[in-house]
Amino acid sequence: MQTALVALGLSVAMACQAAETPEPGQRMSPEQLAQWGQLRSYTAGSSRLRVLPVPPADGEGVLLLSSQDVVGLSRNEVLVVGASEDQVRAAASVPAPVSVQYMAPTGSALLRYAEFGQAVAALKALKTNLPGATVRLPVQWEKTPVPR
Repeated sequence: MQTALVALGLSVAMACQAAETPEPGQRMSPEQLAQWGQLRSYTAGSSRLRVLPVPPADGEGVLLLSSQDVVGLSRNEVLVVGASEDQVRAAASVPAPVSVQYMAPTGSALLRYAEFGQAVAALKALKTNLPGATVRLPVQWEKTPVPR
């Protein structure tokens, strides 16, 4: 009976650990990664990013893993600096963004996509179509502090 209770307690503890949502900045152990098996991966510039199959705590965006197994958060956005609003809108047709926010004072645009794979495809296309602009895929690699 006692052995059965210990086994039950261990299985509950493992299930709780598996249910925890990873946070940006957290390093995943090989045991934690093994829970998810093969992960979808994308190449963005020189980085290989793998997508975790769990949503972020706030449900917005996607959780990623770096090549060092550190968790990051992407909001499926691409940042373009150094191109006019017209240039950005013309270059951002395939894949089509969900939204485009152009900030004239800084000469930058933030394009949001429905899925991370679309953001990666857009990153590549925008780099090709806007050679004079700086094009980035913002990823939050650290936990943000909670305001007091």
